[in-house]
Amino acid sequence: MNHYFFYIFCLIFTSLSFGQSVKLRGTIKNPVAQTLSINALDDRPIAESNLRNGKFALRTTLKEGYYFLRHGNEVTDVYLKPGDDLEIRIDGNEYKESILFLGEGAWRNNYLAAKNRLDKKAREDLEVFYRGTLEDFLKRFDALQAKQLALLENSNTLLTFKIAEKQALEYERLFAISSYPQMLDFYFGKQATLPQNYIDVLDKINYDNERLYNSVPFYRYLASSKWKKDIKNATSLAEMMHIYDGVYSKSIKVDLLYSFYYSISKEPEKARDYFELIEANTTSPAFVNAARERMLTIERIRPGKPSPPFNFENYKGGTVSLEDLKGFFVIIDIWATWCAPCIQQIPALKKLEEKYNGKNIKFVSISVDKKEAYDKWRTFVSNKALGGIQLFADNSFQSEFIQAYGISSIPRFIIIDPDGLIHNAYASKPSSIQFEQELERLFN
Repeated sequence: MNHYFFYIFCLIFTSLSFGQSVKLRGTIKNPVAQTLSINALDDRPIAESNLRNGKFALRTTLKEGYYFLRHGNEVTDVYLKPGDDLEIRIDGNEYKESILFLGEGAWRNNYLAAKNRLDKKAREDLEVFYRGTLEDFLKRFDALQAKQLALLENSNTLLTFKIAEKQALEYERLFAISSYPQMLDFYFGKQATLPQNYIDVLDKINYDNERLYNSVPFYRYLASSKWKKDIKNATSLAEMMHIYDGVYSKSIKVDLLYSFYYSISKEPEKARDYFELIEANTTSPAFVNAARERMLTIERIRPGKPSPPFNFENYKGGTVSLEDLKGFFVIIDIWATWCAPCIQQIPALKKLEEKYNGKNIKFVSISVDKKEAYDKWRTFVSNKALGGIQLFADNSFQSEFIQAYGISSIPRFIIIDPDGLIHNAYASKPSSIQFEQELERLFN
């Protein structure tokens, strides 16, 4: 994903204060990218190292706090402190599961790695994790956090880190409460039944704290989600402007402008409003022009327009183009092996493929994994016995087909009719009732 315009804003509005140096070195077995970087919480690279025979080394100056360690699309959180001197060992095929820290600063980062593994295990079956009422979900979530807190208390880490991590866990719980309705809808297409006091604890939060936004990951997600939701739910451009103007944190305002750019293609019905928010709140001509181009993309992918073409490598050999599929309804799933919500949709896709077997329809999955993850993609397709037509995009998110549809986040589902015309460039998730109803209408 191209963060160019976001970086422009960061240079205009924000700056980092640096302390003593931090040194990282190590080895990545089975790398899925050519670099490893330390990123700020806005995912902006602070320091980056090219891999040489799987080895990396970097040195930078930064403040004590949370950061991201990024290798391609694989990301894990770390807590770094001036003076840290870390050796890191990673297997790119099992990034979070394999990561190991040695040296000065290892204890707190091995705790974070173990904490993340507990979280992943708890969420292996998302249907079980979110099953029942909000109260049922919170019992499971609190049980998970109890294990994480016990892990923290038993770790030989700095008191300052323990204090920071306990605060981070509190905001993670608040974010879990806040996002619960969206998670049910996103993963299962279900509407949450919420208790009357659901909003009480969330109303007490100050969502406009610059310091917390730049230092606590889940406060950042909580505040960002709140402001984006409020602006999205506004009933007029004037109301959207009023909400945005009411945010005082410069970092939050920058992030919101960045999100508006992508919301142009995510929410085409409000694309003009998001564009006008950008135009009114930035002095960057390049950013305004890019947003305008995104607006034009929306016009090019409306129902009835000819679909942009593709011609990608087929898992079974050769290539498959959109032209090859003329005469069929084509269901396109844009996904990647690193995308958990994408993987969550696989069972639903398999059921639909079985249900519509023999019908005038083709299911096509296009992976936007990077070239370095090509072998990982082939292994995933094989191990999961994925059906349909499995294709590998030639240039990840920068592929012409992906760019033509303005795709910046996945999963994304598209329906194309037998004449190669766009039926729906923003189809619902296959796990939703709406998606199956739409398919039924195609054949009735």
